[in-house]
Amino acid sequence: MFQIFLSYETLKQKGRMAVYGVLRHEWEKTKNPEELPSYVTFCHRIKQRSGYEQTKKRLGSRAAYQQSAFYWELDLTTPPHLQGNTQITKNYLYLLVNR
Repeated sequence: MFQIFLSYETLKQKGRMAVYGVLRHEWEKTKNPEELPSYVTFCHRIKQRSGYEQTKKRLGSRAAYQQSAFYWELDLTTPPHLQGNTQITKNYLYLLVNR
């Protein structure tokens, strides 16, 4: 469903019902309205796509960090420790210095 990419997964954080309304309006203009997916089906498609990428698109990379994959082993493909997440390190050092 193209509307999930264009309308739902943006930083504006539109709700499901608002995006479904846009989908229904566009569908009725271009396609047969009898083949329109139901709201429940639309919500199932959103849940199927949920995860790290969707959270990153809607809330940003800092919020999506919690859903990123955890590395149990260190390989050549494993990213360096805390790459791109220096805020945690700065806060931790601040707490250590100001004890």
